[in-house]
Amino acid sequence: MGARGKRRRSEVHSSSKRADEHFAVCAKAGSCANEGRWHEAAELYEQAVAAGGREVALFSNLGLARLMLGKVSAAEAPLLLATSSAHATPSAFFNLGLLRTAQHRHEPARQAYLEAVNRRPDYFEAWFNLGNVLLSLRQREAAAQAFERAVELRSDDPMASHMLAALRGQARTRAPAEFVRSLFNQYAPTFDENLEQRLQYDAPSQLRELLNHHIAQPLRPGAVLDVGCGTGLAGAAFADLADHLTGVDLSEGMIDQARRKGIYDSLIVADFLDVLRCPGPTFDMFLACDVFIYLGDLGPVFEALGRRAAPNGLALFSTEVAVDAPPEDVAGFHLGPEVRFTHSREHVLRTADQAHWVEVASQPITLRLQRGRPVPGEVFLLRHQP
Repeated sequence: MGARGKRRRSEVHSSSKRADEHFAVCAKAGSCANEGRWHEAAELYEQAVAAGGREVALFSNLGLARLMLGKVSAAEAPLLLATSSAHATPSAFFNLGLLRTAQHRHEPARQAYLEAVNRRPDYFEAWFNLGNVLLSLRQREAAAQAFERAVELRSDDPMASHMLAALRGQARTRAPAEFVRSLFNQYAPTFDENLEQRLQYDAPSQLRELLNHHIAQPLRPGAVLDVGCGTGLAGAAFADLADHLTGVDLSEGMIDQARRKGIYDSLIVADFLDVLRCPGPTFDMFLACDVFIYLGDLGPVFEALGRRAAPNGLALFSTEVAVDAPPEDVAGFHLGPEVRFTHSREHVLRTADQAHWVEVASQPITLRLQRGRPVPGEVFLLRHQP
């Protein structure tokens, strides 16, 4: 009897010790995930599963960690295990929605996010992502309703408010800085691949062609400022012309990608309008490729560029052209349901002229593909002549 009793106590003690170790591993993995150390998090979650862990949260978090590492296929099995459990959580369905979105499977993503909000009606992030997926499915009214619910839950969130404003046709003069920052921090790792391959984006090369055709060669402008530089696609198209190439962008993630290209002499994480309004050196050329789609009124933009323009400085930029701007749109810019600003040619040239920028050349182009359809735009070359 005594021996059997001692063995039971030993087994209980051993089981308790294993549980403590399991909890410690999962807690450490969670800390790594919260700090963005996804490699370490994934290894620790895998260790916990190998040791016999079977919790819904463990499988859900393992799937998320693999997804954040770009291991989309490997994320599927643990997320399906998590969501097929009788104890599946709203977070598990949210993470499954992230996976389906990464796979461009929008209808299954919609179903996953709906399941998440049905189980937790105050799940702000799930309502927000549901709105984005519904937009991809071209269900604009349903998307607007999802963003309305998100705004009800978090009225001070700039991204949800901006998305709702775009869908409801509410007037805005620019996208909130936090909206732009969050959007591009999210897209930074796969930005170049998606833009150039899936969306067939080549606006930087079209800007370069415009310059080559209308400015006497050889041209060596010297100091070039790439505003909203992103990952450096425009900078790469003009780097050979610059004695000093500076890039500025709101997104830390995009700046990190641009730094890896090794083409910039300096990179700044900031709102480019704030940079231009501060005292500093002048620039011989400004680049703004696919930047003005996040700004409505371009008057403050041209004024700020003029402050830091060298004599006869050049500005090269692209705009998106409205296909179906509302008839009451007299401002010349419009925030559309795709959450981008479009600009009329008249608005561009009028606001540029007010800041002493004159047109050298312009040309209509296709900016990119949107769900397989061409997005019309225009590229401009202006010269500053105060």
